[in-house]
Amino acid sequence: MPPKRSQQALLNLVDYQPKRSLKALINNINIHQTFWREHGLGEMFVMVEGGTDEELWEKFTSKEVCELFVADGKYNITSALDITNNRGLTGVAGIVDADYELIRESEILRQDNLLYDECYPNAELMILDSAALTDALKTKFHREDDPDIQKLADLLKTEAERLAMEVGYFRLLNELQCYGISFKEFWKGRRDNFDEFVDVEDIDKIQFRQDCFAKQLAIFHNAGRKREDDKWLEHGELLEGVAQLKQVEKFKTPNIRLCQGHDTVAIIAYLLPKMFKSVFGSNLPSDFNEFRDRLKLEQKLRNKYRKEDFVTTTLCDSIKNWESANKPYKILKPEI
Repeated sequence: MPPKRSQQALLNLVDYQPKRSLKALINNINIHQTFWREHGLGEMFVMVEGGTDEELWEKFTSKEVCELFVADGKYNITSALDITNNRGLTGVAGIVDADYELIRESEILRQDNLLYDECYPNAELMILDSAALTDALKTKFHREDDPDIQKLADLLKTEAERLAMEVGYFRLLNELQCYGISFKEFWKGRRDNFDEFVDVEDIDKIQFRQDCFAKQLAIFHNAGRKREDDKWLEHGELLEGVAQLKQVEKFKTPNIRLCQGHDTVAIIAYLLPKMFKSVFGSNLPSDFNEFRDRLKLEQKLRNKYRKEDFVTTTLCDSIKNWESANKPYKILKPEI
């Protein structure tokens, strides 16, 4: 197993670009297969997208029979599986976030040995559907039975997911139309402050400023381009495209598959002070600042995610079905 990463190192891995080449990944698989086969063992080789995924799945996978390997992105995993599947290699699988391939019902998800949750497009949303946020807040408050904490957590999740769905329409449109907008770059300096795109003047009627979001997205995309450029994008085109998507039955809200997990957690962090004051009638204590940082909040949520929640997911079911069809290989801990 690779050495344990520090917490800060794990936090820094969330939005990084793939660095490991496909050739290096396949080489690692070959070395692993050769070593374990020579010793008469059948240990699993499971690829995960990033360091934070490795940290999460270590809680549920058996180190004795399964090695997790950070592949640096979903593309590397699906490309590696293309090769290993064609070679007939056994004991190799990948756990990925389905992302917008899920709502698009993409063919890539039918790939052999590719494991993902069929309800949630990414791990963050799967975790948010558990008691993790409530438990994290209870731990901070030191009040296990306070019903207002549950109320706060429910309000945060409901509003954050609703707003993330609105952002999700633009993300989905970007993929369907191949605009090439880098949301990772767009969010730099913006993700921690949604004031520009969210109207929270009335906490009971929080509104997403769709027109403003489309304008800023177009300005960002068009930077350095001339209007006659084929890739020039008018914000009206974005608005029209989103309006059309909202008429497609499978894309209508509410649909959790429209959400991007990091967006959702970032919005929770943004809304927390406002929701806190609405529920408790006072300002958020200063020592809650760690909940206002998306990366640190995601870390807390992963730490609070329990086996009892994981076993109810379709991902857990998929892994168990895979194990049944690929004996003697095992991925999950015996008690799961």
